[in-house]
Amino acid sequence: MKRPVLLVILLALAAAAVWLAARGGGGERRDPVERLVAEMVPIPGRDYRMGKYEVTQAQWEAVMGENPSYFKGADHPVECVSWDDCQAFLEKLNAHPAARASGLVFRLPTEEEWETACRAGSTNAYCRLADGTEITEATLGRVAWYNENLST
Repeated sequence: MKRPVLLVILLALAAAAVWLAARGGGGERRDPVERLVAEMVPIPGRDYRMGKYEVTQAQWEAVMGENPSYFKGADHPVECVSWDDCQAFLEKLNAHPAARASGLVFRLPTEEEWETACRAGSTNAYCRLADGTEITEATLGRVAWYNENLST
């Protein structure tokens, strides 16, 4: 039986405050790998899912047994990892009991899969804001930091 393919990605698109707010609050505390499995988001019209959040340091450490990050914090995104490190993580993750019990296969996305997810199914040059407004050069400052809107 073919298992559905899920993608683990290191998302850096959302602002840190939004990411931390989504992680906070009273909810139940789960095993870090169970959280990773549960936080997969289906991509509309596609046969795969992607991670809703970055892989956390707690999730990385639960799978790999160590935390390579410079900026420590269990719910912070893992950093200071290479592509090879990610491949080793995915191999161990796919062998982890929580991942095996889910029947899912984890891998990194292809360029096309990443672009489809970033565009949220849109064929426009940019995706849209939550209120439906198209992201253009004029509205980009509402969702991204770049040279034009950085204050020194």
